[in-house]
Amino acid sequence: MSYLIFRFFALCSDPEAAIRIDTAVRDRLADFSPVSTMTPKQYWKIEEYYEFSYDLRPADSTSFDTLRQLCGGEWDENGDTAHRSSVWNRTDGIALVEQIMWIELILGED
Repeated sequence: MSYLIFRFFALCSDPEAAIRIDTAVRDRLADFSPVSTMTPKQYWKIEEYYEFSYDLRPADSTSFDTLRQLCGGEWDENGDTAHRSSVWNRTDGIALVEQIMWIELILGED
């Protein structure tokens, strides 16, 4: 079975702001039926960031490529046909909402 994970860190001041970011990003990803894989939480390395993660559907290469286009910017891609991983950094512009600082997109097989 395939999986598609959209994980990101966003500049966020408190749990209420995290809820607003979560809602805004879910709205932008609605076509991919986002399901949280965790409660948004403060990132231990950078206190100004919160971490978010969603499981998306359909989990396929078309969705993976469409998400990269939706977010825009330059992506660093790794992996092979069974496991693709792309990383986006804020230096490449704004993706989905302005608070997002870093994104990892993972497509894989169980």
